[in-house]
Amino acid sequence: MNPTRPLSAAELRERVLGAVRREAAPPRPVQLRRHAVRIAIGFGVAGAIALTKLALGLPGSQPFGPHIGPRLWHVVADGSVPSQDPPVSFVVTLELLWLLIALVATWFGATRGRSMLGRSAGSKVAVALFTPAALVVAWLAVASAWRSAVLSNAWLEAMTDDAARFHFGCALMSVVYAIGPLLALLAVRKHRDPVTPWQSGAAFGAVAGAWGAVVHLPFCSCVSPFHMVLGHVLPVVVLATVGGLVAHRVLALSPRAA
Repeated sequence: MNPTRPLSAAELRERVLGAVRREAAPPRPVQLRRHAVRIAIGFGVAGAIALTKLALGLPGSQPFGPHIGPRLWHVVADGSVPSQDPPVSFVVTLELLWLLIALVATWFGATRGRSMLGRSAGSKVAVALFTPAALVVAWLAVASAWRSAVLSNAWLEAMTDDAARFHFGCALMSVVYAIGPLLALLAVRKHRDPVTPWQSGAAFGAVAGAWGAVVHLPFCSCVSPFHMVLGHVLPVVVLATVGGLVAHRVLALSPRAA
């Protein structure tokens, strides 16, 4: 056979069937069980970290409770009264909205849909772009509903070293909670995306980041929009970017998988 001659349809079919015969794939129920185990482990890691933090009583480990450390936000009216922790109803409502956003992002960004090749590239890009935006919009909507208790305390006093460490700490914890879900999603589709690997990686990163934000939100009672963007939403953007960058190496269809 001339190696430079394009393969005919019959030759291509025979080559694919030969590869399948040489390396049979596990039955679909077995594959589904493996995927379920990976997903359960990945998301279980995030839950285990949160429970461990709660059990050890580390700083900032009490859901819906006050911070341990210096206050960074002050009431605008007099500029000196320390801000109060946001109402539990505010945090619960925002948590439920963010949970809904994470579920929708997971459905459109991490499930395969009806196609064997997975969701369209446009759907995955939309998940990567609009998930962080949806988190911000949800915060604005809930904060507006509780404007007397939240927005009046929501302005940055000064970008001090303590403030910078505070923002970084929340961003770091959001990423930590998201690592398990991200690795699980990448493992499920490892070397099995023949068409849209980088779009899948970006969507996986946004999905994992949204779940990290959901897990970490109850442990943070800061209501500043500046902090919400830096400490809770920016990690979603970073993880989506990282997912897109590593996708070609991790998700792109390999000759062996083909």
